[in-house]
Amino acid sequence: MPARIKKRYDGTKSDVLINGQFYTYNEIAEAAGVTYKVITNRLQKRPFVTDRDLVPVNVAKRRDYQARKKLTSAFEDRCETIMNKWLRVSL
Repeated sequence: MPARIKKRYDGTKSDVLINGQFYTYNEIAEAAGVTYKVITNRLQKRPFVTDRDLVPVNVAKRRDYQARKKLTSAFEDRCETIMNKWLRVSL
């Protein structure tokens, strides 16, 4: 039987996990409120667990969406936006 993989927790925001202690994937998943599979995907080759890894799934998706939403324009500044508008006008 293979040994259980344990990861060190380096963070401060968890009420259940203690900084510097080692925990199994099941213990981390239970503390974060996500499934075992989510934790294994997040921590694939990392030697430790951070507070960012413990974010619930729906909050993590919302954060990624909001970051992408900020990038609404491909133009760098106002001049390029106006230039784009007038270049599209037919002569």
